[in-house]
Amino acid sequence: MKILILSKARSETITTHKLFKNAILVIPETEKDKYKKIEIEKIYTPEIKGLSKLRNWCIEKFDEIIVMMDDDITSMVNLLGEKSMKIEEEKKREQLIKNLAVCAEDSGCAFFGFNPSEDIRQFKNHKPFSFNCQIEGVVGIIKKNLGGLRFDENNILKVDYDFLLQNLLFNRYVFADRRFSFVHNRNKNRGGNSKYRTAELIKKEEKYLKKKWGDMIRFSDSKKTRLTKIYVIRK
Repeated sequence: MKILILSKARSETITTHKLFKNAILVIPETEKDKYKKIEIEKIYTPEIKGLSKLRNWCIEKFDEIIVMMDDDITSMVNLLGEKSMKIEEEKKREQLIKNLAVCAEDSGCAFFGFNPSEDIRQFKNHKPFSFNCQIEGVVGIIKKNLGGLRFDENNILKVDYDFLLQNLLFNRYVFADRRFSFVHNRNKNRGGNSKYRTAELIKKEEKYLKKKWGDMIRFSDSKKTRLTKIYVIRK
């Protein structure tokens, strides 16, 4: 299994490498000098626009299981107690990811990850695992089980929602360990996918996904942000 940290134009603000020192940093060839001070293994990509194309590039590059991480993760948390607790030991963080990868592979799953929300109020103790929930930020891919599925390169921003729905349609389930989550510095960092994020592009992608998936994907506004939710019932 390979842990990949995907980063672009964030050499000054990247944080994930501090949590996973054995990971591989995936950055554009043109930014090699900017990331010199990040002392972990690196691989370099050609200039790629959009997260979907970058995820597909990684899938083609590696045959083994890969876990692709955002570059703005600040902690991994355990949601099983009365309040969420940071997992301080790096070996424990890595082992939890490996454990989930083994479970997902043994089940025949192709797409796996963790709870997308670090808010313990949203965690249900009687549902520690989910097989149809959203996976984002830290996404695991088992290439041999994909059956040819790839991220839809028509999307730049909302790429993981579409890929989840593809997996639920063709592979019937995903594997999410909801007991653990990752804290991100989302939508506050410059660089990465944020350089493409505009109101016009968000509207365009929402229209495209709505046409493609109908009522299985829904968009709404909260006080702070734009929400995307997946509705796929499994009985």
